Amino acid sequence: MLSKLFAFILFCSLALPAMAQVIPPATYPRPSEYDDAGPPPSIPSSKRAEFQRDSWYIGFGLGGGSGTYAENGSTGKMRGWNSTSSRDFPLRYLNFKVGKTLTSRILLGLDVTGFRSFSDTACYPTELIVTNVNLVTTLFPWKDGFFLRNGLGLSGVSHRDVVSGSHAKYDGGGNLLTGIGYAVLLGKNLHLTVNADYSQQRYFGGKHRANTSQIAAVWAGLDWY
Repeated sequence: MLSKLFAFILFCSLALPAMAQVIPPATYPRPSEYDDAGPPPSIPSSKRAEFQRDSWYIGFGLGGGSGTYAENGSTGKMRGWNSTSSRDFPLRYLNFKVGKTLTSRILLGLDVTGFRSFSDTACYPTELIVTNVNLVTTLFPWKDGFFLRNGLGLSGVSHRDVVSGSHAKYDGGGNLLTGIGYAVLLGKNLHLTVNADYSQQRYFGGKHRANTSQIAAVWAGLDWY
């Protein structure tokens, strides 16, 4: 009996320590392969962040075009409107705009344009300048890119002998403006725009003075909106 008890105690004294080296105690850290998986990695969205307009806008542009001018019932092209002209210079178009962003699609503001036609003869260089100051609405149907412009306002036309300043005339009136364009985003809110405008002016100069003018212009601009 004692021999069997001794054998059991000897077995426990030898076997249990060996088993303890094989089976880790419960206080051991769990192997990494048993750890719960963390949250799945985020998948970056391929959709571009939606463009946000500023609360105001400002811009300017330069270009050229063509037009007609009527005085005392007689109509002619602005290029070389002086019938004795021997040389014509390119028609120049200048634009400046500033205003308020009403929505992501609609802008409303002040639009100033100047259009200059210059003709040169040996002794009688002349110039014709049309200026429009308009309230203009700009509509972006798809929030960015293509846009439409429509406006109305006041007009003025001056024509004079460049050298002496004699025979200078100035007449005022009103105008309607319409146009289309496309805006390319350069960065943040800065855009490069390509524009095509058409305006029709009517003057209140009376007899022997300016009657009407029409201007078609193509120009490029830099706009912030």
